[in-house]
Amino acid sequence: MLSSIALLIVGFLNSLWTKFDYHPWYDALTKPIISPASSALVGIIWSIMFITLGIAVGQIWQVKTSTSNEQLQQKINNSYRILATLLFVNMLVPSFFFWLNNLYLVLVGATINLLLMLLLAQRYYQIKKVSAYILIPFIIWLIYAVILDIAFVLIN
Repeated sequence: MLSSIALLIVGFLNSLWTKFDYHPWYDALTKPIISPASSALVGIIWSIMFITLGIAVGQIWQVKTSTSNEQLQQKINNSYRILATLLFVNMLVPSFFFWLNNLYLVLVGATINLLLMLLLAQRYYQIKKVSAYILIPFIIWLIYAVILDIAFVLIN
């Protein structure tokens, strides 16, 4: 639960990028047909994704605190490094969109995010399978985000 709250705070901090006045730039873009209808919906979905990530992280933390297996501890520590990198990239992507207004950087960042999430899920699968399964909605969301970003780049 604590990990979900912590990741919601990260998500909130990430949303601060939307305070930049990107509307004139965004309004001038041609929107792909698959664009979300509402930014409020996107915010709700991101919140759910961070909660699910927090649940998965919490389960991995429980394994870490309940095992003395050094190999498993090393796998968990490696997964934390992947998670930290994922969160860092995830914090950068909105700045590319809302501050720099650069669709190419958004696409690169979203693709890196997806690859990191796939890697994290693979590592979690080795540690506790259910934690990897919990990440599936997040992976689907990131696939959608990459497809949406490709569409934005192609039509603008």
